[in-house]
Amino acid sequence: MGVSQNQIRAARTADLPAVAALYHRVWRETHAAAMPPAEREARDLAYFEAKLSVLPTNILLLEDGDKLAGFAAWSGPILGQLFFDATWRGQGLARPLLMAAEREMARQGVVQAELHCLEGNIRARDFYERNGWRLDRTFAYPVRGGPGDDTRNYWAMIKPL
Repeated sequence: MGVSQNQIRAARTADLPAVAALYHRVWRETHAAAMPPAEREARDLAYFEAKLSVLPTNILLLEDGDKLAGFAAWSGPILGQLFFDATWRGQGLARPLLMAAEREMARQGVVQAELHCLEGNIRARDFYERNGWRLDRTFAYPVRGGPGDDTRNYWAMIKPL
């Protein structure tokens, strides 16, 4: 996986099934254990396909040759996703993709970007802080679960663009 093979490009509609599959797989690896069973069950592949279907103009892909390594997606000022396949994590590829998404968001008129990171995901928070993001607040986000197990805390991080 040489650096010269990596490219960042805008997603096309034809890319969405592969992006949804990566999103589903990585969410299961990185977030599912922190969620109640009802939320895990609801987040099947169709859930991720539907979620991405409204974002095709705001998705950037990072490819290594012809393989999808990761993607970033946003809506307005909210950077909602930055996900990488396990094969490509830890290789310094997330920073260029994050920077490309930030540039595109700024080009679209976003003055201050925000992202939400599951509380306790220290690796992600450290990455964002190293790249100029700062913790703004913590908030409870509703998830599918029983009484008393129907929210998860997220860190809201912000960055002026």
